[in-house]
Amino acid sequence: MRPIRFRVYGENNLEKGKEMHYFDLSEAYHYCHLPIMQYTGLKDSKGVEIYEGDLLECPNNCRCVGECGHDHTPTHEAVYWNAEWARWGAGWHTGLKKDYTANFMKVVGNIHENKELLDAI
Repeated sequence: MRPIRFRVYGENNLEKGKEMHYFDLSEAYHYCHLPIMQYTGLKDSKGVEIYEGDLLECPNNCRCVGECGHDHTPTHEAVYWNAEWARWGAGWHTGLKKDYTANFMKVVGNIHENKELLDAI
């Protein structure tokens, strides 16, 4: 069973800045005024935990061999909960799978701290 963990992006009381705060379910009431992002239970190709709101660098999934004329540039996709399919998704990847994310995707930022990557989507 995967651990149930969360994070929020909010005020840092010490430095008057913003940072990620990580916590488990027992501490959730401290952060109910902020958007809460859940741990997906998945890790990327470098072993980094993937949370809701992370930006993943995804291969474009072209299955051709050789020169096909398709753009093979990886894309940056935001991780979200796909309620229709009842699973985690990222961009057009409606269902993230453990083996696929561990082999082909990597976390390159998140929707709060790396808006320039989000704008490029």
